[in-house]
Amino acid sequence: MARTDGRGAIVSVRSGETEDVSICHLSTGLGCGRLKVGSFSRSERMAKWNECLRIEDQIGSASFVGDAPLSRTWRDRARRDGAASRIRLHA
Repeated sequence: MARTDGRGAIVSVRSGETEDVSICHLSTGLGCGRLKVGSFSRSERMAKWNECLRIEDQIGSASFVGDAPLSRTWRDRARRDGAASRIRLHA
């Protein structure tokens, strides 16, 4: 629904999470633009941060995109800048 309105999405983990990192791949694969995993304080959060960094290393072109995924013009900016595969990690 957000994409049809020209907006981005934020994937967020919930409290009580495990160290499973599939949410990192889901967020990247769907091109959500943002992933909210929390601070660097617990092992399940660190597992997700580390996996996102590994994904970024593998993709090569992934980088921080600021607030662009939340704006209505994000899709146009992403096409112009080639930012379709970029992700934003959000504490």
